[in-house]
Amino acid sequence: MRSLESLDLSNNQLFGEIPEHLVEGCISLAFLVLSNNSLQGQIFSKNFNLPNLLRLQLDGSHFIGNIPDSLLNSSLLVGLYLSDNHPSGRILSWLGNMLDLSDIIMPNNNFEGPIPVEFCQLEYLEVLDLSENNISSDFPSCLNSLYIHQVHLSRNKLQGQLKEAFYDSSYNHFDGSIPKWIGRLPQLSYQSIQSCRLDQLHLIDLSRNNLSSRIPPCLDMTALHNKDYDVAPGPMSMAPGPIAGVGQLGLR
Repeated sequence: MRSLESLDLSNNQLFGEIPEHLVEGCISLAFLVLSNNSLQGQIFSKNFNLPNLLRLQLDGSHFIGNIPDSLLNSSLLVGLYLSDNHPSGRILSWLGNMLDLSDIIMPNNNFEGPIPVEFCQLEYLEVLDLSENNISSDFPSCLNSLYIHQVHLSRNKLQGQLKEAFYDSSYNHFDGSIPKWIGRLPQLSYQSIQSCRLDQLHLIDLSRNNLSSRIPPCLDMTALHNKDYDVAPGPMSMAPGPIAGVGQLGLR
C-alpha cells in the first residue's frame, strides 16, 4: 500500500494492540485516524515509520506507556491527537523538535512533570490542550507563538505567577496579578485572559486560582458573547473599561 494517503478506521470496535504490519510500507500515508476504538497496549512499535504523516488521531482508546520516539520519523507531522487514553510519564521534550506541529491535543491522560521548554520552538503552534493531566511546575514563559488560538491547561497542578504565556488556567495554583503583556497575542480567540487588542476573544476563565490585584484597565471585552457576568467576591477588582459586550467572565 505504498500509494495509500489516508486511512480512517475510527468509531469501530477494534480491540487489542495495533498490529505492526497495519501501516507497514505505507510511505505515502498522510492521515491515520484510529479514534474511538478499544485499542490498547503501546502506541506503535519502535519500527513505526511514516515519513509523510501529517495527522495522527488516536484519541478515545486505551493506550498506555508513552509516545514512541519512532514518531520522530514523521517530521512533517502537523496534528497529534491523543486525548482520553492512558499514556503516562513526562511529556516528551523531543516533540518540540517537530517544528511543523500546529495542534497538540492530549487532554485527560496521565502525563506528569513540567511542560517541556522545547515547546517554545514550535513557531506554528495554534492549539495546545494538556488539560486534565498531572502537569506541574511553571508554564514556559518563552512559549508565545503568534499563531496560537487555544491553550487549555485546566485541572493540572501548575503554579506560580502568570508569566508570558496564555491558557485556560482554571483549577490550578496560580497567584499574583494578571500581566499586561497578555495583549500581544492578537490571534487569540478562546482564552483565559484578554487585554488591550484581543478583540476576537469569546471566553475568559481564570476560576479556582489565587489571582489578586486589578484586571488590566485596557481590557476590552466587547467581543464576548452571551450575557453572563460573574465576578465572585475576592481580592480582584475591576478597573474601568469597555465591558458592554461581555459574555462570560469567570474569576471564581
